[in-house]
Amino acid sequence: MPAHLCAYAASISPNVETELAVVPDDVLTQSGTTRFYVPADVNNIHWAAALGTTLTRAKIRTPSLITRRITLDIIPHVKGAIKFPTTFRTIAVQRPPVSLVPTEEMSVLATQGAAGAETEYALIQLGSPALEPVPAGDVRRVRCTAAKTLTANQWTTCTITPEETIEAGTYALIGMLAISANAIAARALLPGQVYRPGVPAIAGAEADAKYLADAYLELMGGFLFGSFPHNQIPQVQFLSSAADTSEVVYLYMVKTA
Repeated sequence: MPAHLCAYAASISPNVETELAVVPDDVLTQSGTTRFYVPADVNNIHWAAALGTTLTRAKIRTPSLITRRITLDIIPHVKGAIKFPTTFRTIAVQRPPVSLVPTEEMSVLATQGAAGAETEYALIQLGSPALEPVPAGDVRRVRCTAAKTLTANQWTTCTITPEETIEAGTYALIGMLAISANAIAARALLPGQVYRPGVPAIAGAEADAKYLADAYLELMGGFLFGSFPHNQIPQVQFLSSAADTSEVVYLYMVKTA
């Protein structure tokens, strides 16, 4: 079943709880500038993340959460940078996932303690109640690259090129490592699939990212992102805080046919 990563980002004033603006999404419908409508078939929160240099609190709000008296703080969150640490993932994983009511509005509120305005980020991975498990077979890891100039605080679509020719057949994408200098998140665009499953990206050098690979895949993989034929490699959308010009993506995949 599907999953979709959405994002919020905004420069906010200190010590005032503020709704973050949505990062424009070409799949989800917005309600104004700060809220998405929850889709009917991906209405469960599987994980969330929040980042900010002096971020003190971030929480997800919907009418149904308020009715159920659920305060869904994003704990843990990243404080001290607008990049995920290269040594570990600061992710709020929801087990079991938190269900929302289809078509209700979903927002993120944040508070920060700087002396002036500061940009805060939040990520939410939505999905069906039970994500489809990884199919049986050997896991192949393929290094891909792109040289796209990313637009800061927007999803930028990158066409990636595999380092080696991929054997003919059909593949299940089960995870990825996405790397660029100031990356925050990345999500996969699979042929014929509406929703875009994603992962927190790794900001910095590719050499540093490799130390995270096994633990990272265990945390952020473990389900079927989608399928694709060898001659239709998924595109990847990056969310970055700056105009990076070089991207590396490791695709983790299983040959199914």
